Amino acid sequence: MEKFTWIPFFEKIRRNIFEKSSKINKADTFLLEAIGYVPIPSGLEDKYNEETPVKLNEIDPFTFLAMFLKYGDEKRNQYFAKIKQLWSIKQPLPKDYLGVPNPNKQKSWFFPYRYERGKEDVELLWDLFNEMQTGKVSDDLFSEVLKIKHTAFTKMTQGMFWYMPNDYLPIDQHTKVYLKEKYNLELNSVQFSDYLKFITNVKSISAKSFSEISHEAWKYSEELKKKEREALPKQEKLYKLGTKENRIKLHAEEEINNGENYKNQNYYSVGFHWGAESQLERFIEEGIWQNGYDNKYQDVISNIKEGDQLALKTSYTEKDEKGNSVAVSEIYNIGTVIEHIAKNTLIVDWQKDFEPFTLKGRATYRKTIDKVINKDNIDLIFHSKNNNQQNNESQENAMLGVDLGDLSLNTILYGPPGTGKTYKLQNEYFKLFTTSKEQVTRKQYVDNIISELSWWEVIAMAMLNIGKPCKVADIKVHEFVLIKSSISSSNNINAILWGQLQAHTIENSKTVNFTRRTDPLIFNKSTSKSNWFIVEEKKELIENLQILLMDILSYEPEKAQSIKRYRFVSFHQSFSYEDFIEGIKPVMVSEDAAQTEIAYEIQKGKFKEICELAEKDPNNPYALFIDEINRGNISNIFGELITLIEKDKRKGNANELSLDLPYSKKSFSVPNNLYIIGTMNTADRSVETLDNALRRRFAFVEMLPDYEVLKPIEGISTKYLLQTINNRLVALLDREHQIGHSYFIDLDTVAELMEVFNKKLIPLLQEYFYNDYDKIGMVLGAGFIAIQNTEVEFAPDYNSDTEVDPKIRYDLVYHFDEDLFKDALNEAGLLAKTTKINL
Repeated sequence: MEKFTWIPFFEKIRRNIFEKSSKINKADTFLLEAIGYVPIPSGLEDKYNEETPVKLNEIDPFTFLAMFLKYGDEKRNQYFAKIKQLWSIKQPLPKDYLGVPNPNKQKSWFFPYRYERGKEDVELLWDLFNEMQTGKVSDDLFSEVLKIKHTAFTKMTQGMFWYMPNDYLPIDQHTKVYLKEKYNLELNSVQFSDYLKFITNVKSISAKSFSEISHEAWKYSEELKKKEREALPKQEKLYKLGTKENRIKLHAEEEINNGENYKNQNYYSVGFHWGAESQLERFIEEGIWQNGYDNKYQDVISNIKEGDQLALKTSYTEKDEKGNSVAVSEIYNIGTVIEHIAKNTLIVDWQKDFEPFTLKGRATYRKTIDKVINKDNIDLIFHSKNNNQQNNESQENAMLGVDLGDLSLNTILYGPPGTGKTYKLQNEYFKLFTTSKEQVTRKQYVDNIISELSWWEVIAMAMLNIGKPCKVADIKVHEFVLIKSSISSSNNINAILWGQLQAHTIENSKTVNFTRRTDPLIFNKSTSKSNWFIVEEKKELIENLQILLMDILSYEPEKAQSIKRYRFVSFHQSFSYEDFIEGIKPVMVSEDAAQTEIAYEIQKGKFKEICELAEKDPNNPYALFIDEINRGNISNIFGELITLIEKDKRKGNANELSLDLPYSKKSFSVPNNLYIIGTMNTADRSVETLDNALRRRFAFVEMLPDYEVLKPIEGISTKYLLQTINNRLVALLDREHQIGHSYFIDLDTVAELMEVFNKKLIPLLQEYFYNDYDKIGMVLGAGFIAIQNTEVEFAPDYNSDTEVDPKIRYDLVYHFDEDLFKDALNEAGLLAKTTKINL
């Protein structure tokens, strides 16, 4: 069999990239377009900060090749075939990849995310690639490259070897041991000149090529590992059970052919990161899995037994082509548990030559270890014959496999203003409680739209659909009204329909005599047959409803909007139990009664509404988001139901508790798939002053200013500026009265920064210090506070014994001149000493 067939193909890729980079400054676009053409399924999402994904817009040649090599041989050739076609490469596709070091699948990039990346990081990698072609790589350049985060000496020599295997040798865990044992050669320097001397010495001693040495080194490492396994009794047991035949014998009750679950087998998804360090290769090589936490997940791990299945995975979200967030799980290996040898250590028979695969839109288990219970997810992860081809058939009632990590059922995000609490809700939590487009049926889609419309809107949309004057009886049996009725607690739908029609009737109607009208006024009733209709010239007031109706009528599964499995509410001082749980609200009575008569009915609040939705769909998580939770009167809003939100007292749990509601007299409990997530601004009220009942039942997550997301503005370090202001605020007030980073996000010019000071920061400091301008001056400096002459001349013709102490009067200074503004910041010590700006 011919060996090292990858070399001529990689050589042609190298020449193509070098020729392209010689014609333009950098060939980033050339490489990114190639990756998009393939397309590579993952690894193209950069990050502006820890929470904000953006599209990768720059790349180097080493990262480019690593994007292909992180997959198995079959996938590599599938992707390289696309490159061969795109670049018209005549060399045949590789038949083997002997000696090719595999990149770390989790850190295949040779540079960090954008928020950690230096401006010249990618350019330095291009410079190194280009100097490799001329054979004139300098020590200085190589040293600068090694300073790039995620680019160590081993990784860089591997990347250089990929492109030029006759000139460079990878110095990694395999070659280090091999060269030491076989030739007594050892490199103890990362200087490029020392590296060149070392590999020149290797050439002079060994007749083998660098490719052969790399392959021989890998084989030598495998032999050593095999000997180590055979020397250990536990590993000997692992080796004997390693074949598929023996695994089937061990688990004879498994019915593999028909996809049934093991009768006595459990399934777990497990992580392999300890902090930022990946343990993937170590776990697979050593045939183990270990928990990286001493005091977490012990209850789960203790229940794992011999024969259980583990899937090594990572989970995250990415944007699809339409900009929607999609949950993604990457499965890197699947193994059988052989023995539980310690509290945090399992012996595992990982599959050999496993082909990693990706699942999108489901099965996103994000904890370090999670038990996989849903049968569909078990089949997709552990039993699928072709894991790269997902079953995309819509399953209306299938569990989505959403994992919420360590999020507590009851959570409050708290911190100073501007620290990203609401941003976190909208950009991180909302998507966890949203069903993606592919999972939405027409019924779900229509139900979701109707559930968010008021009664008058539902009636109007039904009448638009009917398309002609109609009676109340016709409206009552319309699909939209029937859906709304099914989620209404009212027993008198006729009263609601008549009341809403009358309340929204035009003022000059000759058939409806009603005084308590409510905007918009769009309905009228004919004089002859008492048919209701929408006044033609008023239809412009309900254009949004006409658009919604067209969306429903033209519904196709791929165009359906997502279903939101959450509700959002803001607490305020007048928010009550009746708004939150249920209350008696006025409605208009039916046609047979006087048109001015008002009746009352029990209507659901936001909390009861979302509880009922969650109870009907137990396989999926639901959430109620409460903004400014500390501004409401918790005792008045939750009432006696505050006890029901505790985890153990929720429906289906050990100490399940239910209460009869005071208005409807119906039994009520809180489902265990409902998350209650609130935000609170500590500048308004500290955590310590919260209602004790609330504090006991919620987990609190503090959110402080994140200085690392801030970028310089025309030479001004906003990071230093905000840190300095907050240090002063903490000294004068406390940590709860700091200023968040969001005030400085997305600012590009000094003019914009100046406007933030004038319109946001100074007014906020006025609130913090109750107009104590002396303290504002201590924070912002003399450039923002003016001390006025306080001498006052009293009436000269009146004699008084009153002694008046002179008082200092302060005025705030708002800046509109950039130079004066920067001068004020500089004088107040708010500019970093290294900052260079023209004052």
